[in-house]
Parts: sequence; structure tokens; C-alpha cells
Amino acid sequence: MSFNEGSIRIDVRTANCSCPQVRTQVLHHCDVTQALNGQPSDSPLAATLIGSLHGLYPQAHLAAWRAALACACGTEPVFDNRRIAYEMMGEHLRFLAFDAPNAIGMAADPQVRRLGELRSLFAVEFAKDEPDWALLDTGIEGAIRTFVTDSDDVLEGLPELEVWIERRATAASRLFSLLWESVPCRGYSPIAMLGADTCAKQALEWMQKGLTVQSALIDGHARQTGAAARHVGHRLLEEIREQYSCGVRENFTARLIDLLTLWQQRNNVPQLGSAAAGENSTGLALVQCARGTLLTRVAVRDGRLADVAVINPTVWNFAPGGAADIALGAIGWVSPTQFRQDAGWILAALDPCMPVQFVFDAP
Repeated sequence: MSFNEGSIRIDVRTANCSCPQVRTQVLHHCDVTQALNGQPSDSPLAATLIGSLHGLYPQAHLAAWRAALACACGTEPVFDNRRIAYEMMGEHLRFLAFDAPNAIGMAADPQVRRLGELRSLFAVEFAKDEPDWALLDTGIEGAIRTFVTDSDDVLEGLPELEVWIERRATAASRLFSLLWESVPCRGYSPIAMLGADTCAKQALEWMQKGLTVQSALIDGHARQTGAAARHVGHRLLEEIREQYSCGVRENFTARLIDLLTLWQQRNNVPQLGSAAAGENSTGLALVQCARGTLLTRVAVRDGRLADVAVINPTVWNFAPGGAADIALGAIGWVSPTQFRQDAGWILAALDPCMPVQFVFDAP
């Protein structure tokens, strides 16, 4: 069993209702924090574990860990925003060209092997003190043109986006074509966004009030995180909201916006992290990653790590009464098979990166 093994249980109750009652739960079978608590604060083990076990976005996890630990130890946190941003671009590419198509049953792109080669390139370059950014740029640009778009105007507005979709020239545009054809417009989640402007000091206050990995609620309320939270007010998302009122379309399009925006900003990457020191040698950091906001907290007690907590985007989005519960609960009930099929797009949009188990009408 790995330190990060977990799953999502989705309980669906269908008695006497056209729309089912849904409750999602993130099950933490094991967690890397169990291995960190009690370790010496200056031990290299923590960074080694985090960097090797968090395979999805290790640079974001390492950045959050180092910043939180620096605050706990009374030193100045430093964020390597360029590493975080490049990792985000890599994850967006994989999502748009492989993970999401695979999740909803689309055939793999014939050139999908290139994504694996790019992922290997990231691993090699990020293992260096100073990556070869020009080499990474070449790999990312090639992947964007192959799997996403070679046009610069796809984000100009809804007409331009839909022209790109109609051409079906890339894996991502074919994914969007099927999305536009298949997914009904069920409105938007009323859950408040956890935006990129959330500061670490505010998050420290939330944890003092009871925010935990097991109950990722702020003052009793869930929060939604993701690329859409970083692009609130973007013209294209506003047009989709007005034309379609479809949260799934918005979430997918936000991933596309985030990828192409980060690519445009690659030589002048914005700040992607925030950190703060709390009482009793506690530090907390918030870092943006492809799927949303990552929170890491750590304390140092007598030279040893304590109270380590990591709240990742899946925990936020699948909290009780959160975005997943509401979106899945809006599916009209026909049968378990139909529910799983309709849920596929919602789960792909939230991108939990964990195995999902449906339980229908459990006693």
C-alpha cells in the first residue's frame, strides 16, 4: 500500500425522487503525513518522500512543504514559481489529451506516446538544480500544437472556441466536441470558489476554527477549487455561462485557458504561492496546481515535525455538501448504468485522480 492510497465513495440514494440524493466521501486509506510526523525537522526524508510519492504534481507539493516548513522554522519562504507553472502546463496537457478522454471512454490519440516522453523530460529536468527551460519549452510547445491547438485566437471568445471545436483537429478539440454534444446544461454549483487570491494567513484562521483533511469545510461550508477559480471573470467563461449555464463546460474550458495563459506567461510567471507563520512554530502554505489549491501545514515541536496536514484539490471538491455532491445530485435518475455514464463527465471535470466506487441505495 502506498502512502497516498485513497479512494472516493459515492453513495447514491434513489428512493422516491427524480433526482438522487448523493453523498461523496474521500477515504484516506494511508497518507504520507503519517510518515512525516515525528521526523527531525532538518531531516531530508520529508522532501524525499513528498517529491517521490506525490507523482501528480511533486513540484507543487515540494514548494508548499518547503514554504510551510520555512515559516514554522522562522525563515523566509521562497517559491519557485516557474517550476510550479511548468508542472501545471504538463498536467493540463495530460488532462486534455489523455486523462479526460480516457475517463469518458474516448479512443487514445495515435501520438499519445509523446505525452509520456514529455513527462519523462519533466522528471529529468526537474531533478536538476536548474532545468533546461529552453528544452522544456520545445517539448511543451510541440505538445500544445499536437494535442491542443496551433491557433492563437482560440481564447478570444465563444465563436472562436466553437470554430476550434468544430474542426476536431486535435485530441483536445475532439474531447470538447463530444462534451458539447453530450453534456446537458445543468447549471452551476452555488459553492463558493477557493480562489488564487486566498492568502495563507486566512487559511491559518480556518484551520484554527476546525478545517481538517477529514472535514474540509470553512465555517461549515464547502469550497470549490480548480482552474476556473483562477480565471473568474474571464471573457470566455462569462460567455459560456451566459450561453450554456453549464459548470462542466466551464471547468473544462478553464483548464484550456489556464494552459494557454501559463504558456503565454512562461517568461514572467505570476506568484503561485502564499505562506504564513502561525502560533507555536506552525507554518502554512497555499500553492496553485493544475487541479486547484493545495494546502500544506506543518509545526515544529522540539526540533521534530508535528501536525502535518495536506488538503489537496480532491479533498476540497469532494467535501460533504460540496461541488461533487451538488453536481452529481442534479443528475436525473434512470438507472445505475445511466447514472455512472452521466457522472463520468462531472468526475472528469473535477479530476479527482483517485479510484471511484459507486454504492447505490446502501442500507
